[in-house]
Amino acid sequence: GIRTIRDLAQLLAGLSPHDVKATFGQPDANYKENANRHASIRSTAKLESLGWKAQVTPEEGFARTMKALL
Repeated sequence: GIRTIRDLAQLLAGLSPHDVKATFGQPDANYKENANRHASIRSTAKLESLGWKAQVTPEEGFARTMKALL
C-alpha cells in the first residue's frame, strides 16, 4: 500500500511506549514534490498467484518490531 513518511512517523510515534510525538515543519522554498511517487509501488499479484498472502498489517508488523527492540 501507499504510506507517506509522515504516516509512518505518526504510526511509530503512536506505537512508542514513551511520550513521543511526530512533529512536522513546512517545506522550504527549494522543496520539490516527487512527481513519480506512485511509480515505485510494486504489485503482489505474482506472489499471490503462488499462494502468498499478507497476514500482518504494517501496524502489527511495526508493533512487533518495537516490542522486540524495547
